[in-house]
Amino acid sequence: MATIGMLATGVAHEVNNPLTAIFGFAEGLRRRLPALKEKVDPRVMEDVEDYVATILRECRRCQDIVTTLLTFSRQKTVSFAAVSLNAVVNDTLKLLRSHLKQRSQAKITVRVDLSENLPMVHGDEHQIKQVMLNLLVNAMDAITGPGRIIITTFQSSQGAVCLSVEDSGCGVPTDHMDKLFEPFFTTKRSGKGIGIGLSTCMSIVKKHQGEITVKSEPGSGAVFTVKFPVNTDKTT
Repeated sequence: MATIGMLATGVAHEVNNPLTAIFGFAEGLRRRLPALKEKVDPRVMEDVEDYVATILRECRRCQDIVTTLLTFSRQKTVSFAAVSLNAVVNDTLKLLRSHLKQRSQAKITVRVDLSENLPMVHGDEHQIKQVMLNLLVNAMDAITGPGRIIITTFQSSQGAVCLSVEDSGCGVPTDHMDKLFEPFFTTKRSGKGIGIGLSTCMSIVKKHQGEITVKSEPGSGAVFTVKFPVNTDKTT
């Protein structure tokens, strides 16, 4: 993972330099477009405006990818304390409220079933939120039409505090199951991700001495379950 992180950092920086130049010149061209309107055929002008807008939009998408790569490669300071898994779920849902509202218009329903009196988790709240965010976004991306997402928290019979995210999406092909948590492996269509969301989840969960599993069949959706140790530190 350290080698992959170094590679990601190098690629991100190498791409960022020419990308900044392209974005800067495209933005400069956009600012000069009004001065050209009276000198250029309207049909040609419409095409030029569309081309410039496309360049800027794709530059922003590339910048997002670069930012994601840099975030993935950085070693973060972890601060462990008592964390409420239910609060993490609710905070993440608030963060994605507008996106979920758009998906509800596409007839995607989200059901939340949070266990009462759930023990606290010993972990880093920010990183656990990142796991929840990645799993929820992954579930939304897996659904291309009407569907459902079910988010559940519970305590296992072994005492672990668990989070489950279930979707009714396309499922995971059998031959992809072993690669699912590898960095940069993705089954999503172009523009939907670069394959580090689930590998980030795996890395975070391992740091928390936890476990993440997936059950899926092609065409029948997927269920991702994360298990965290109960917080036993009485000082937090």
